[in-house]
Amino acid sequence: MENNFWKLKAPMIIAFISALISSYFGYKNYRLDKEIESYKIEMEREQNRIMNELKEYELINSISLRVYQEVVKAISEENRNDSLMQEAAIVMVQTVVKDFDFSTKLLDLIRTKTNNKSVIVDVANMKEEIAKHDLEQNEIRQKGVKLQPSKNKKFNGFLLDIFFCEETAPDSKTKATALLEKLKPHCDSVRLRKLPLLTNKKIGYRIKYNQIRYNTGEVEMAQAIAEFVNSETEDVNVELRRSYTKTNSYLSLFVYN
Repeated sequence: MENNFWKLKAPMIIAFISALISSYFGYKNYRLDKEIESYKIEMEREQNRIMNELKEYELINSISLRVYQEVVKAISEENRNDSLMQEAAIVMVQTVVKDFDFSTKLLDLIRTKTNNKSVIVDVANMKEEIAKHDLEQNEIRQKGVKLQPSKNKKFNGFLLDIFFCEETAPDSKTKATALLEKLKPHCDSVRLRKLPLLTNKKIGYRIKYNQIRYNTGEVEMAQAIAEFVNSETEDVNVELRRSYTKTNSYLSLFVYN
């Protein structure tokens, strides 16, 4: 009787177990296929990102090479007295070349090869502006900011520098000046400064939108200032961006557009 039972049930049990095993491996294969598909999509995205970066890099190099050729032409023997051509080359370096070091090398090349005193003075003034900006920022980093907080100030205990970007001046300067007047009554110390066009090519700057930069522990103050600016002005919207350059009791607000 028992043998008959197993004879009758064994095929069903075996079929059931086979179905379970088949389902299990089918599910595993399904998951594996999904993971492979997801991996392929991710790899395709990464490949596209790398290709886009390479194309951008090639474009930047191509543009930089063209600017270099124009600079060489402007300071050639036949054009060394042509101040207009050299001024045009300077403008190209300022506005087109993305890299700070390459820009300054091209400007130095123009300065040393030109026969025009006005061009030499222009380049010297640009480099002096950069050096002055760097000196002020280095002092802030090294010495910090020492202020006696005022109890009656909304944004106390901080030095706030409002930078207008030279490349979008005079519009950026007008807006930054208006912000300065609005913030003065509420800050212990607030200043208006220019971010030189060439300085903005440096890694760590490259400002392309209005922003306030803050360090760890300063986010609440930065948020409060950003909310004040955004509520008090219609044409300037400020975003927050964390800075990894340590500056004590110091905030930077950049006006780009």
